[in-house]
Amino acid sequence: MDVQALTQFLQLYKWDLIIVIGVILGLLTLGKLTVMIIKNKVKHLASKTESELDDLILHAVDGLVEIALFFLGLKIGISFTRFAELFPTQLDLIFYLAWVGLGTIIFIRVINVVLGFNKEKLGIGTVTFLQKLTTFLGVIIAAVIILDHFKVEISPIIASLGIAGLAVALALQDTLANFFTGIYITADQPIRPGDYIEIGSDVAGTVKSIGWRSTKIKTWDNNVYIIPNKKIGESIILNYNVEDPKISISLDVEASYKDNPEKVTKVLTDVASKIKEKMDECVKDAEPVVKPVEFKNSGILYRIILRVKNRGGKFAVRPVLVTEIYKAFKKHKITIPFTTYLVQLQK
Repeated sequence: MDVQALTQFLQLYKWDLIIVIGVILGLLTLGKLTVMIIKNKVKHLASKTESELDDLILHAVDGLVEIALFFLGLKIGISFTRFAELFPTQLDLIFYLAWVGLGTIIFIRVINVVLGFNKEKLGIGTVTFLQKLTTFLGVIIAAVIILDHFKVEISPIIASLGIAGLAVALALQDTLANFFTGIYITADQPIRPGDYIEIGSDVAGTVKSIGWRSTKIKTWDNNVYIIPNKKIGESIILNYNVEDPKISISLDVEASYKDNPEKVTKVLTDVASKIKEKMDECVKDAEPVVKPVEFKNSGILYRIILRVKNRGGKFAVRPVLVTEIYKAFKKHKITIPFTTYLVQLQK
């Protein structure tokens, strides 16, 4: 279209253009005021909730409202002009693509915000993968909707994708097994980052992260196991943090038969009670238990039971308990027996 033709077009349809622009500006202005009022109301309600998720969703869709109002104003304005009869097919196509595109962007943004909000539970690796998967699926769904609008037969395309997907699934069996097991772990939460767990008799440590392919477990000596999610899903797991992380630790100690059991029990109880009050790792409202449990070859076996806040407290409390019992026995002249052997020689 040259300059002369453009000038003639503008002169011929100048009032139509003025109507369209006026409706768009009017609707944008009215919509902007309405959106501001609604945002203030919604933000006021969102501020009363403990979760920040609603604020993040509002921020994610911010800006898209103005775009939607622009296309809505364009559609309404054109309906009052001769453009509606001049370009009916083209305008319908533009508006249809605009609504599908906006819907897809809103869907992707909202899902990605929800996933990002739960990144501490799901793990950064899993969230990143799911966000990319959401974007991919959103684009695919939008493409299918658009193709269906144009009466394009999508059954052969879906069939081809199904065959290709089956081939990929067969080639990536272990990877997909790890991925879906990772989804199960993050959804069902048999383990979570920060939990102390034992897997069989070989692996014990703190869960550092749960990814889409593997889980990282850090041991007490600062080594890290990287275990495929599939193996974790098939294993029996002992989780020390499920429901109540507090555990009981017990220590057995012998005292000589010469020492009064009541005296020994009292000394051990005093030691355990002092440690409970002194150490932050101990549960303050749980009284220690001391009781004689068995007759041994050289003395009576006593068992001391203390409650600690978590499994890590076991490693802090146990050495102190051993040391303090030794000091108390020495102070009160209580004998810790040791095995002796009498050898008789015959001629």
